[in-house]
Amino acid sequence: MSKLRPLCDFRHRMTLQREQLSPDGGGGGDLAWSNIATVSGSIKPLTSYVQLRGMQLEAKVSHRITIRHRAGITAKDRVAFDGRVFNIRAAIDPDERKHFLDLLVEEGVAT
Repeated sequence: MSKLRPLCDFRHRMTLQREQLSPDGGGGGDLAWSNIATVSGSIKPLTSYVQLRGMQLEAKVSHRITIRHRAGITAKDRVAFDGRVFNIRAAIDPDERKHFLDLLVEEGVAT
């Protein structure tokens, strides 16, 4: 039997965002992040590391964000929380029952 996570852990309000193309009127467009949902969830730090990239130190912090299950969340989306941005690297249904969604995310990375 799967152990359900207590909802009291879902104390953080965060916004799921998706990059969308906005037409610029000249046949092209601009990419911008738009809000797709505001959800409650938990956020837990997992690891952090620093790497040398292009002769500059770049810090990366990995977290696990858990929310109630939502269809359609992919690694192309991101999470905004408390002035911070988390890029989704994977979205996993941990018990395969569509109760929860674990988002493995990286903070402080532009791509």
